Amino acid sequence: MPKTRFSFLVENESCRPEIGSEHGLAVLVEKEGHRILFDTGQSDLLLANAREMSIDLSRIDKIVLSHGHYDHGGGLEALSHIIDTEIIVAHQAALEPRYSVSPGSPPRQIGITMPEKFADRLQVVSKVTELAPGLFFLGIIPRQTAFEDTGGSFFLDPEGKEPDLLPDDSGLLVLTDSGPVLLVGCAHSGIVNILQYVAQMLSINEFSAVLGGLHLLNAKPERLQKTVDAFRSFQVKQIGPVHCTGDRGVSALTSAFQDRIISCCAGTVLEF
Repeated sequence: MPKTRFSFLVENESCRPEIGSEHGLAVLVEKEGHRILFDTGQSDLLLANAREMSIDLSRIDKIVLSHGHYDHGGGLEALSHIIDTEIIVAHQAALEPRYSVSPGSPPRQIGITMPEKFADRLQVVSKVTELAPGLFFLGIIPRQTAFEDTGGSFFLDPEGKEPDLLPDDSGLLVLTDSGPVLLVGCAHSGIVNILQYVAQMLSINEFSAVLGGLHLLNAKPERLQKTVDAFRSFQVKQIGPVHCTGDRGVSALTSAFQDRIISCCAGTVLEF
């Protein structure tokens, strides 16, 4: 059977000197002739990295945005000059103005701008949707846990009065010959919530891999421990914690799982 390939085009760190890095994430998923781009990083870097990795982004079928933050959708402008395809999000909120507001610092705009070329090609998908055989967009994630939050000071206004709960945060589920692989952008909806949702949907208790940003950089010890417990309970065989997972999150997962941790820096290609 053909293998499913995950090519990390953008990540905070690079694995190779010829591959650039930036705070962001972009992953090309290739399965049985279908090519889905999951997130776009924050700039045109993904185009340069794709060239270095001999990847032709003009041939992608769809773009999926994990959520509407600049470091996941900022590369749309560069892509709009080479492709004309469908953009998929979980919620219309992905296009709303968004801000990071922290005490002692000016508010930062962290939303995305949808290029005019893509404006009429936006598809809002609220439920689990099969984009290609064995490749599912998860839509809106139910928030079930009491210990998980969005992981940051996110607001819908620059004054910091209206919290942004990031209802658009979602992910991809890819069924591979090795088992289910879960790909997330930042897991603002909570990685345990996402694991529980997929496990209930498929009636499974085992994942081949969980890859992506887990946004645990501000997590308290209780959340870190319960996250580790969930990864153990769901028998996650490989864990690729990148981007916004944070040192504390990576350290907690590495201490618990050691040889299950895999590198997913920019330039990485994984096959399942």
